[in-house]
Amino acid sequence: MTDLRSELIVRACNDAWQQSDWSTLADCFHPQAVLLPPDVGDPIVGRDQILETYQEFMAAAQVTEFTVDDLVCFPFSAISMVHMRFTLDYRIADEAFTDSGLEVYAIDSSGPEARIVWRSQMIL
Repeated sequence: MTDLRSELIVRACNDAWQQSDWSTLADCFHPQAVLLPPDVGDPIVGRDQILETYQEFMAAAQVTEFTVDDLVCFPFSAISMVHMRFTLDYRIADEAFTDSGLEVYAIDSSGPEARIVWRSQMIL
């Protein structure tokens, strides 16, 4: 299955946070979007709060490599679900980390621009 609009918005989101392009990243998310963090803590609600989490991570970490290992879209009328596996290598202070995980996005494509309305992430 394919949904080019949904795939493009997820790829734009990933490019934007890696480049600290906060304006483009904001455009990827619906104003009331929800992010479920990998630690399954409290949901982060709202585009501004979601942007803060990306900014905090990028201020603390030096990303050395981010790879999308697999990305599959499942379109349903105005909403598409995107299943994305990734690998992330980064450093915080003098410690190196490698995370492999799965992100699930819900993309609202009912308007003129597709927007992420839900993102959940789990580290595998």
